[in-house]
Amino acid sequence: MITKKIYLKGYNLLSMMIAMVIFSIIFISFEKFSIRQISDKSHLFLQLQAMQIAENQLSMLASGKSCKRVVYQNNNNFNISCSDGKIEVDYKIDSFILEK
Repeated sequence: MITKKIYLKGYNLLSMMIAMVIFSIIFISFEKFSIRQISDKSHLFLQLQAMQIAENQLSMLASGKSCKRVVYQNNNNFNISCSDGKIEVDYKIDSFILEK
């Protein structure tokens, strides 16, 4: 009987470390991309809310009602200033101006 030893090649420490580094880079890149997307969507949502608030104030002024000073909506404060021909809505990131 002839016995033959079979040696299985396994991963050595260096190749495991390289694989972990590549995986970490891909994971961190994807996470940063996701955080950026969420931040951009949040900013766009706040901007859309400010636009809707300004339009509502314009319709209130057109119906003869007074302009509100502050609107609290979805855990955000929107400060509103109405002047001749202009409605400005300030929020924590930016501001939106609607001119008549």
